[in-house]
Amino acid sequence: MESTANEVRLAPVSDVHHQSGARPRVGARFAEGLVSPWHGLGWLLSTPSAWGVALVPMVVFTVLVSLGTWGGVALVEHLLGPRLAHAEGWGLLLHVVRVLGWLAALTVAVLTALTLAQPLSGPALESLARRQGMAIGATPLPDTPFFEGMFRSLRVTLFGLLLTVPVVVGLTIVEIAVPVLVVVTVPLKFVATALMLAWDLLDYPLSLRAAGVRARLDWISRHFGAALGFGVSIAIIGLVPCAGLLFLPAGVAGATRLVALADRH
Repeated sequence: MESTANEVRLAPVSDVHHQSGARPRVGARFAEGLVSPWHGLGWLLSTPSAWGVALVPMVVFTVLVSLGTWGGVALVEHLLGPRLAHAEGWGLLLHVVRVLGWLAALTVAVLTALTLAQPLSGPALESLARRQGMAIGATPLPDTPFFEGMFRSLRVTLFGLLLTVPVVVGLTIVEIAVPVLVVVTVPLKFVATALMLAWDLLDYPLSLRAAGVRARLDWISRHFGAALGFGVSIAIIGLVPCAGLLFLPAGVAGATRLVALADRH
């Protein structure tokens, strides 16, 4: 999979826009996008030198969950410890509150870690994008400073959520008001989520090509079928608990491959 027989060059987005005259049909590239994350996984499994970098998101997630849980439990113990030492009739209730406090600390830690693990791992994921690009013969792309990569990843994620959340909330309100429309609203919410995930992961190869928000929207418009297929595949994987984070490095590699191959057409 690392063969460079079919060499692909990652030119700046503006250049590619002028080179590709015809707009591909939506259905023509859907299957290509659908299998791209799995191509990324195949490349990762066959590239031991990338395994260490690919583990960064899970390491960051584990550290954040551990620190967050430790801090939350310490806070619960600080608040309830003195009361438990002098509890009489309320001892059992305080113990129940204590356990609930521990569970709440764990829940908050996990949700926070899921939110922050990807942006904090931004430089490592961009490194994977560069490696995958070179593996398929792409032009070497420059490194990104740590904080620049981290904040750009967070900014892109928030922009995607800003566009997606109102749509999902609106569709949810519609299906509550008119339950029969659930057969329409549920697929639409899934598509909206899939496009948000595609936007999020395509950020890595597109940002390394100095593509701004408008250029990224233009790329997705011109390769809508590929982007949708890619997002659908990632969304299906994300239905399995924690699978989305585990699959994140493969998704980034697949996104890099998809951008390169889509722009070749």
